[in-house]
Amino acid sequence: MGTLDPVQMLPNVASHFMPVCNNAQLDGHQFCRESARLSFLVSCVEVVYAVFAQEWQGEDVAFPQLMSKTLRIKFKDRPAVIVYRAAFMSDRLVYVGRANKFVRYPWGRSHIIYIGTTAKGARRVASSAASKGEDLLFHHGVRQVEFVVITCERRQGVCTWKMLERALLIRFRELFGAVPRGNFQGKKIRWKMERRYFTDRRLDDVIKKLG
Repeated sequence: MGTLDPVQMLPNVASHFMPVCNNAQLDGHQFCRESARLSFLVSCVEVVYAVFAQEWQGEDVAFPQLMSKTLRIKFKDRPAVIVYRAAFMSDRLVYVGRANKFVRYPWGRSHIIYIGTTAKGARRVASSAASKGEDLLFHHGVRQVEFVVITCERRQGVCTWKMLERALLIRFRELFGAVPRGNFQGKKIRWKMERRYFTDRRLDDVIKKLG
């Protein structure tokens, strides 16, 4: 079977309908009807021409209308992100990442896997949950990380939320022999003015309840 040249299709169609359109016996309604048929057929031929032209040039031709395939929709009942009102109560806060299983440290085990701080409130917590969560979830057995918000009283001229983060990191390291798994900084920080605002007993209570 020879190769079909799409350029030859339009003249053939036109020559087939020209006698009909040139017939002087057609009344107004018949002429409009035949003209509409011709216009429709020419449009169809233009589409076929475009398809054949692509195939003629070795291009792939897609038929989204004819070859569409329904896609399966998947979801899980468990929410990926849960936001509570507490995340918006203060912009300056500390947040603690808790894993679904115990994480081993040199001197014990704890669910706490990250401690961070922000002055941008829930926006920063959500950003950290996305960035840190991607790293933390690839640890063996960790399938879920939830972030708990911790706040403290404010003092004029004092960045209390930063001091709270430092105090929790230092105290966690003193209790477990290392900073949380997701913290790459804070391994060598020392006590400064944090003890003036936070007691070991209160810090231990927070770490114990969250760990």
